[in-house]
Amino acid sequence: MVSISPFSTRVTTNQCNRKKTGTPLSDCPVLVSVRQIYLFTIWYTMRDNVIRSLKNRRIWISLFFILWSLTLIQGVFAAVTVTGTSVTPEILMPGDTGVVTVTIKNTADLQTGGTVTDFPYIESIYLNGGRDIRVTGGNSRFEGFIGTDQSIDISFLIVAKRTGIFLPELLIRLRNQENIRYPVPVNVNTRIATIKQPALVLSQKPIKDFRPGDDRVIPITIENKGESPARDVTIRLHASGTDIASGRTDAWYVRDLGPEQVYTEEIILLIDPKARPGIHVIPVTITYTRTDGTLETIDTSCSIKIAGDAELALASVGTDPIRPGPDEPFDLIIRIENTGAGDATSVQADVNIPFTGIKTAFLGTIEPDSNAPAVFLLISTGPGTYEYNLRYRYNDDLGTHETEVPLTLVIAPHSDPVLISVLIFGILVLLGAGYLMRKRIFGHA
Repeated sequence: MVSISPFSTRVTTNQCNRKKTGTPLSDCPVLVSVRQIYLFTIWYTMRDNVIRSLKNRRIWISLFFILWSLTLIQGVFAAVTVTGTSVTPEILMPGDTGVVTVTIKNTADLQTGGTVTDFPYIESIYLNGGRDIRVTGGNSRFEGFIGTDQSIDISFLIVAKRTGIFLPELLIRLRNQENIRYPVPVNVNTRIATIKQPALVLSQKPIKDFRPGDDRVIPITIENKGESPARDVTIRLHASGTDIASGRTDAWYVRDLGPEQVYTEEIILLIDPKARPGIHVIPVTITYTRTDGTLETIDTSCSIKIAGDAELALASVGTDPIRPGPDEPFDLIIRIENTGAGDATSVQADVNIPFTGIKTAFLGTIEPDSNAPAVFLLISTGPGTYEYNLRYRYNDDLGTHETEVPLTLVIAPHSDPVLISVLIFGILVLLGAGYLMRKRIFGHA
C-alpha cells in the first residue's frame, strides 16, 4: 500500500466514507494534520515580530510557501519488496535460453502504523543483464498498482553468453518512491563449492574359499576417501543365520576417521558343517556423523565363497541276470552316491575286468545326497571268481579327485544235462520203488 504524508490535505468523498466500513477516523484525510495546525500556530504568533525583523518580506514569504508546500507533498511508506527469485534451469549453458522469475510483493500493513491513501504504483520493471546476460523478453511488460499483501510474478527470457556466475540487476520504478534495485544471481556452467563430506568405502582382501565347518578370519578395511573427517563411526556385521555366524563381536566403533585414513579389522566367521556351497553375501552397516552434525548410514556388504566338497562312495553292486554264466552277455550295475556337501561334476567310472564289452560309463553330475548308476555291458568268459578294480573320477569346487575300489565277480559254470537226467531218473525210480513197497505192505494187512 502507498500511504500519505501526515501533512497531506487532499480530501475525497470516497476516503471520508471509510468511516462507514470500520476504518479508523484517523485514517480519513479530511481531518487537519497536527503538524499543519502546529505550523500555522507558530506562524500566527510570530508573524509580526518576524516580519518586523526581516528587511525583505519577500524572503520570508518565499520561505513560508516552501515550508507549506512540503506539508502538501504525499509521503509514501516503502512497502514493495522482492520476496523471491528463481532461474530455470538452475544452471545454464552458454548460448542456452533460460527464464528468470521474480516475485514482487506489497508488504504494507495498515495495522502497524501509517495512514494509507493509495496503493503503490509500479511504473516499470526492468532487468539489466549487462554484457554477459542478454534479456530477450519481459522488460517493461508490467505497469500498475499492487494492493496490500498482494504479490505478482514477473518473468524474463535471458540468453547466457559465456561461462560464469552473473548478477543481472532488477530495477523497479515506483511513483513517488525510491527505485528498487535487486541483483538476481545466474549460474552459467559454473560449479559452486559445497560443504565437504566424508566418503567411507568398505573393502576386503582376497581370501581362499571356505569349506563347511571352517573357522576363518576375514580382514576388512574401511577407508575415508572424502574431504572431511567422519566421527563416531560404527561398523555392524549382520552374519546371523544357519550357515554363517560371527565368532566374536559383530560391532566395532571408531571415534574419528580423517580423510585418507584407513581402519582395519579382522572378522572371525564360523561356517556350519552343512552350509550350502556358493557365494554368501554378508550385510554390513556403517553409520557415522558428518561435519554438519547429520547422521549418515551406509548399507554395504562383504562376501565369502564356501567351496562345495563332494564325496563319492559305492552304494550297491549287481548284475543282470543275477547269476551270469560263462560266455553270456550281462550288465554290471554299480551305483555311486554323493555323501558330500557339494556337487560332483564330470563323474566318470571304468572297470578293468578281463571281459569284453563296454567298460567305461559317464555319470555326469551327482548332487549331494543322491546317487547314479554306472552300467557296463559285458560278455563273460569261463566260470570262476574274478577280481577287478572300479575307478571313478569327478570334479568339485576343490579340484579333481580320483578313487579306486577293488571288487569281485563270480561266474557260475553251466549245468551238465546228462547228469541232470540221471538224477531225475534216479529220483523217479526211488519214488516208484517206495510206492510199490508201501502198496504191498498195506495190501497184505
